[in-house]
Amino acid sequence: MYLDLKSSLMLRLVAGALACFFIAAGLALFGTYRDVRQVNARVADLLARRLQIQLSHIESGIDAAARFPDFDLVSEHLQSAGQCVQYVAPDGSIARSSCIGFNRDIGTPPAWFAALCDWIPSPQADVVRPISYRGKPYGSVVVMTERAAVVAAIWKEVSGMLGLTALVIGAICMLQYGAISRVLRPTKDILAGLDRLALGDLSSRLPHFRLIELQ
Repeated sequence: MYLDLKSSLMLRLVAGALACFFIAAGLALFGTYRDVRQVNARVADLLARRLQIQLSHIESGIDAAARFPDFDLVSEHLQSAGQCVQYVAPDGSIARSSCIGFNRDIGTPPAWFAALCDWIPSPQADVVRPISYRGKPYGSVVVMTERAAVVAAIWKEVSGMLGLTALVIGAICMLQYGAISRVLRPTKDILAGLDRLALGDLSSRLPHFRLIELQ
């Protein structure tokens, strides 16, 4: 399949722009997972400190052992949509869990994007913090974020880039097509002159061109 110069250059431009878009989308994916992990780590650290303080209060008689683990007040102010907080007892069982649902009807990415995110290996965003007091282990706190919430956050970043990329590609293609068409317009005169020379018309002369390269 043969392409003219304009089509060939536009295809190369589109391929280069799409390659840059996918690189930027990959960076957005890993950047979003990094941000989610940082948020989860901050929540886990605060909850771990909260439970250690509660253990000290229990030892002092200020709090009741039956109320452990109590992190409702902290989780209400820290948790975000799609995030789950779990207290795992020393025996490995989940003794307490607090989750905030994610509204899938808001900002839901298209199916092809969700499938692409499932195909790309993603970093681990779950955070685990052990709980101990006076050298004795008291289980751990696990903070995780629902994958659908992470994918929605990634799509929010990427969708803006997708629209901008399409706009830039369209604008550049139109400008490039017009510029190349104008530059190649003299080639018709050149080919016509060469045809006349090939037929023996030695009086044929090429016209004067504005481009330095064609003079």
